[in-house]
Amino acid sequence: MKAVNYFSDAYQDLYLKVLVIFTFCLIGVYVPAKAHKEKQAELVALQTEFEEYKNFAEGEMTNLHARLEQHKADIRAVQFRQEELKCLADNIYFESGYEPYNGKVAVAQVTMNRVRNKNFPNTVCGVVYQKYGRVCQFSWVCERKRKPNGIVYEEAKEIAARVYDGAIRLRDVRTALYFHADYVDPYWKSHKVYLAQIGRHIFYTK
Repeated sequence: MKAVNYFSDAYQDLYLKVLVIFTFCLIGVYVPAKAHKEKQAELVALQTEFEEYKNFAEGEMTNLHARLEQHKADIRAVQFRQEELKCLADNIYFESGYEPYNGKVAVAQVTMNRVRNKNFPNTVCGVVYQKYGRVCQFSWVCERKRKPNGIVYEEAKEIAARVYDGAIRLRDVRTALYFHADYVDPYWKSHKVYLAQIGRHIFYTK
């Protein structure tokens, strides 16, 4: 019986030792595994946050770029308008500066009609400074002229803006593409259709 009891006691001690060792091993495996899972979860959360921030930043950059491009386009549009109005005002001033008000409007209207006509340049400045060979479409362009100024030029600028924006149009010259002073007799007038005379200028269409 004593041998049996001794064996039983020894077996129990061994069992306890094995159980303790197994428990410590299990704890050793579980704790790092739990910590690993927590780190993995943190990593996933950080990656998700990063992607959200990245998408937000990319969206903001896209919006910023679009706003920047629109701002540039607005500036170009303003600059283009200013250049066009100056060309139109200069043409009014030099071609009809001392004509009656409607005479100035008519010259501006001819200029704008040409812009809209496929046989002429599609900008005001292009129309005003157009040449056939060395011949200028508007004679003042090929001549040395003083810088426009004074009350007459201020009125020319006012008329230019109104005609350019379509705020004023004369019925008599609504389709006019050509004009000349009444003291000259150009060869081309016989090939055009007479419309009206306003002040010293006679206006024609095709």
